Amino acid sequence: MAIADLADVQAKWYGPEVQAQLDRSFGKGLRAGVIFLTSRVKELLAVPAPRARVIDPYTGIAMNIETAKASPGAPPRKFEGRLRSSITYEMVGEPSLEQAARVGTNVIYARQLEFGGSIHARNRRMLRWVRMPGTFATNQRKITTLGVSVFRRTVDQPAHPFLGPAMDAQQGNLFSIIHGGAG
Repeated sequence: MAIADLADVQAKWYGPEVQAQLDRSFGKGLRAGVIFLTSRVKELLAVPAPRARVIDPYTGIAMNIETAKASPGAPPRKFEGRLRSSITYEMVGEPSLEQAARVGTNVIYARQLEFGGSIHARNRRMLRWVRMPGTFATNQRKITTLGVSVFRRTVDQPAHPFLGPAMDAQQGNLFSIIHGGAG
C-alpha cells in the first residue's frame, strides 16, 4: 500500500467554474420543470363543459351556457378556454441556485376558482345569470330554448382547484426533471 506524500500533491481550486456550471445546469432543469408543470395544469383545464344554446329572457340574445356543473373539488371545466390559455410561467431571480419559478395566471377569476368563496352583488342589488329551464339537463339536439334567469344577492362557489392538484400530482416528476437537468 502506497502512501502519498502531501508535499507531492498539487491542488487547484475550481470553485467559481464549478459553481457557474451548476448554476447553468440548475437553471435549465428548473426551466424544463416549470414548462412541464405549465403543460400539466393546461391538461387539467382541457376537459370541456357540456353546453346548450339558450335565449336570455331579458335581452333576447342567444348565448351558450354550461349545462352541468363541475363537482366541488374537481378542476373547472373549459368553457371558452380563457383560463387555460392564460396559464404561463415566470423565472424569478438571477440564474443561480437561488433562482425560482412561478406558474400561474393573470385571469381575475382564477383565485375564486382555486380557493372558492362567496360572490356578492356590488354594482347592482342582485346577481343575475341564465340557466336551462328545469334542472341542468343537456340539450342533445342543440335547439335554442328560452333560458331562465336566476337572481341572488350572494352566491357561494365551491373551490375548483387546478394549480395545487397539478403541483401535488407531479412532485416526483418535477424533482426528477429539475435535478436531472442539474446532473
